[in-house]
Amino acid sequence: AAIGGANGVNAEQSLRARIVAGNPPGAMQMLGYDASTWAKEGVLRDLTDLETANGGADLIPPDYKRLAAPDGKWVEVPINLHRSNWIWANKKAFDAAGIGIPKTWDELIASGEKLRKAGI
Repeated sequence: AAIGGANGVNAEQSLRARIVAGNPPGAMQMLGYDASTWAKEGVLRDLTDLETANGGADLIPPDYKRLAAPDGKWVEVPINLHRSNWIWANKKAFDAAGIGIPKTWDELIASGEKLRKAGI
């Protein structure tokens, strides 16, 4: 059942109140990084057996595994994977600076100085 009064900004407060009162929901849906926070508090069940039973854990990208299985114990079952943080690059600007589009975070950081020196 839905958590009463748990719409929008009230969701976290209502959920926390239920957990503190010893009445947690049987299941809940939240963002991966939110689940990691709850896992650190020790209130999420270890789902490792469920997640590894049919090899599903092997299909999950490593970046997501770090959120879903902190300390090696799965605490969430992914029902969808998405990225909300995209970085867009202007290829013409990178070409003008004589550098390629970065493929790693370190390359992106290094490209900033090269773009600045090129006046971009």
